[in-house]
Parts: sequence; C-alpha cells; structure tokens
Amino acid sequence: MALYHRIHSAADNVCWRMYNSDAAYKWNKDACLQKVIADAVTKVNQPALSAVFASKYGVSAPVVLAAARTR
Repeated sequence: MALYHRIHSAADNVCWRMYNSDAAYKWNKDACLQKVIADAVTKVNQPALSAVFASKYGVSAPVVLAAARTR
C-alpha cells in the first residue's frame, strides 16, 4: 500500500532526527518506528491501512474510539 510506505518513510525520517548518533538510532529504531507509524495509522483511521500495519508488526490493528457528539 503506497500510503503505508509514505508513512513508513516519514516515520524513519522522524526517528532518525530524534537520536544524535547512529548507535542510538539503531538501538531505538524499531520501537520508534512502531510508535510513530501506529500514531499516524490511528489518525488516518483506514481499516486497510490498519491491517497493513498490524501484519507488518504482528500486533492488533490500532483502534480509534468514536467521540460523542455535543449539541
């Protein structure tokens, strides 16, 4: 899915900038990518994208709770 690849690329860029050395980046890369991608997938809220994320990381798809409407 093209959207997943764009999100992954952006997440990699974000994670790379969070750490000040190659060693720190390599040590934290997987956890950082999973967190950043999960946040983006949750905000997009597309079942197909959530399924791709879940299959890549072997986790349950992120869940978005519907907000109650106010009058």
